[in-house]
Amino acid sequence: MSIFKKLFGKKKNPVEKLHDVMEENDIEMEVSFDSEQDLKDEDYKYTHCFVFYCLNEESFNTIAKEVEDHDGAHLLSLLRNQSGVLMFDFPGIPGDSKEYPEIDGINWEQKFDNWMEQIPDQFLKEEYGNIELGEDLITLLRKNKERICTNIQDYTMEYWMDNDHFKNKETYIPAMVVSFKSSKKMDLKDEMSENQDGMNLVLTSSGGFLKTCSYALEDKLRLDQEKDLVSLTDYWDQNGDMWIVEDIKPKSVLLLHWDTDTYCDH
Repeated sequence: MSIFKKLFGKKKNPVEKLHDVMEENDIEMEVSFDSEQDLKDEDYKYTHCFVFYCLNEESFNTIAKEVEDHDGAHLLSLLRNQSGVLMFDFPGIPGDSKEYPEIDGINWEQKFDNWMEQIPDQFLKEEYGNIELGEDLITLLRKNKERICTNIQDYTMEYWMDNDHFKNKETYIPAMVVSFKSSKKMDLKDEMSENQDGMNLVLTSSGGFLKTCSYALEDKLRLDQEKDLVSLTDYWDQNGDMWIVEDIKPKSVLLLHWDTDTYCDH
């Protein structure tokens, strides 16, 4: 499954959209609204990658919509064309397939290898201008194969098996990849997300990408043990450094830099 067509079409003014989310959830946040017209293609030089786990089709579509809603210069600041964004799933397991009842015994590493072979043919094209982004993404995913496959295996067993979605035989999407070029970078030293133009604020604040994903997914997916789907997310910044979602707090998201045990909050 891939989503790009109509992804960045006409929609509500992003400032109005952010205001609606903040007002609905009683959020207070200072945001610097840079002009998108001031940015050139070469300014979108920082590549970020998220891997969301343990999804159904509705939650996949919800996350894709949140990427769209956060594409503006004052938010994720995406390069809004096919050379700047890649979103696709680790191929789903249909509920009516022979594989589905035995989902706990799937060889995810073999599936991962097959998936990596399929990505270039399915999603990367010269006319899209996304070859470089895609090849860098494949390298990143291969480098983190063990973690990704282990997470899929563990989360499938712990949160998907025996919940209502599994019992209802909904298609299971083990993982979703969101990779994009942005004008913003993650800053390890900005531990309280004080830089109004940095990626830290967009990811940790109550009106930011991850927190609003959490809000939006509440009625789309109910994992076993009432686990918040966003708390399972892995994130790799522009340096290829991994961050995990340590906690979904009432008005912020706490991130942890894996190699240094450095926290980032707001």
